[in-house]
Amino acid sequence: MAPKVKTGYRIRVNYHYCTGCGNCVQYCPHHVLVKDTKLNERGIFAPVVAAIDECTGCKLCEMYCGNFAIAVGGKPRADEEGVA
Repeated sequence: MAPKVKTGYRIRVNYHYCTGCGNCVQYCPHHVLVKDTKLNERGIFAPVVAAIDECTGCKLCEMYCGNFAIAVGGKPRADEEGVA
């Protein structure tokens, strides 16, 4: 099995906009996000990034967030993908 390559994607959660609805967690096909086990200062179980290496950059979490609280950024570098 080939060694795991870091994806280079970043997921940012704006906790001021997040309502804790869980859509981002529910629709992530790779289970990158999970609900936090602790209430935050706003009294919600906000999403946290649990497996960023599994992120494919599909942006489903971003698309299903009705409050624009999630942003997916970055992309794999060419040398990580074997492109010259």
